[in-house]
Amino acid sequence: SNLSEMMISLCEATGSDDIYIGLPEGIFLSVESTSGDWFDENGVLLSYDARTRFWYKQAAEAGCLVFSDLEVDVNTGEMSVVCAMPVYDPEGALVAVVGSDLFLHAMEKEVQGLVSDGGYSWIVNRNGHVIYSPNPELMQMNESANAVDLRTSENKELADLLNDAMSGGTDVRVVTVNGEAYYMQGIPIDTV
Repeated sequence: SNLSEMMISLCEATGSDDIYIGLPEGIFLSVESTSGDWFDENGVLLSYDARTRFWYKQAAEAGCLVFSDLEVDVNTGEMSVVCAMPVYDPEGALVAVVGSDLFLHAMEKEVQGLVSDGGYSWIVNRNGHVIYSPNPELMQMNESANAVDLRTSENKELADLLNDAMSGGTDVRVVTVNGEAYYMQGIPIDTV
């Protein structure tokens, strides 16, 4: 059957930038509202194997809905978090992984309202990985393939702050990072 109309409707109804399906056979279906280039300079469709991407592997291995760490969107080059879910047939065999990008520019707009007087907010997921920061260095070190768990950081002050925040929140405290002291507070959030 034709999935494109259903995928387009789902994309529009959810306000998502894209929705895609990766099949175990290597077939990839996608609808998207973001600009990007799936073709080379000669107009030939570029090869893309979703089975090699972290989001596909993570969802297939977990067997449930997952949110990736940072991913570089292969089509746009933008940073995103991927929401992905495996789909199984009645016998339990994997038939697809369905995903959607949550581009960080949307998250950035939401988080900017939390910033005041020279400070900034950054978001760490429950795995201790930075998923949003205005600091590009933090963003690059936490792409899915190399994500660092800051809950186990050698910086005990930072690790303690994150662990305490994930247990319900913290007071304001001084945390030294790269030789500089910062006032920090950790507050858990349900969603962005």
